[in-house]
Amino acid sequence: MAVGLLDALAPIAQAEQLLLECVLDDEAWTLGLLKAGEVIGCISTHADEVPGCAVDPLGEMAYVFVASQDFCTRFFVNGVGKDALIKAPAVVSGKPDSLHRRWLREHFGLGEGEYPCHIVAENHALYGAALAGMAYAIVPRLQAKQDLEKGLLTVS
Repeated sequence: MAVGLLDALAPIAQAEQLLLECVLDDEAWTLGLLKAGEVIGCISTHADEVPGCAVDPLGEMAYVFVASQDFCTRFFVNGVGKDALIKAPAVVSGKPDSLHRRWLREHFGLGEGEYPCHIVAENHALYGAALAGMAYAIVPRLQAKQDLEKGLLTVS
């Protein structure tokens, strides 16, 4: 939603006179909503086919690790590593297996409760927390592109 989904859906909704109810969830969890009949379509990181539905690949979305310059000066003066990450506040979605949490677990062996984090359910607010210097975040590169170019955020 934060990086152009509504722009892509607007022409279809207008042409077909559709009203949308957008249910926001981590893309690792949306397939479960579809299987449970809670939604009629989803964007998912899983390519599993659900009976009665088609799977159409949308492409790949690159994610980047971002933080404000000030935040990096305070927490990552010696680079991003396990020692820094157990002290630096992260901002993550509320789901226990979100992209950010998986990244910390898979790349640094950090499990739940081993790092400080703000929990923010909405992507714009999650991004805003990083932009405000409250935390570091993992966000879509497309979302951060302008602020990276302006120097408001940095990729670590």
